[in-house]
Amino acid sequence: MLRSQLVQAFLKNGIECRPIVTGNFLKNVDVLKHFNFEVAGSVDNAEYIDIHGLFVGNHHIDIRPQIDLLFKVISAM
Repeated sequence: MLRSQLVQAFLKNGIECRPIVTGNFLKNVDVLKHFNFEVAGSVDNAEYIDIHGLFVGNHHIDIRPQIDLLFKVISAM
């Protein structure tokens, strides 16, 4: 299943989601210019998350109905 299909299913069912705020942070050149850093090894896993990841919110209160809806939508795909 593609991330775009998952996002469309979520939006159709009123579930908000956003691109994940992580992944390949090396692509964020505007921030990285302020740091002195080195990259050791590959960033394959970060790249995978950057391409395929998404964020669905959470809350400190009981959101069981929303989690049930999320499960229902994912299970139906």
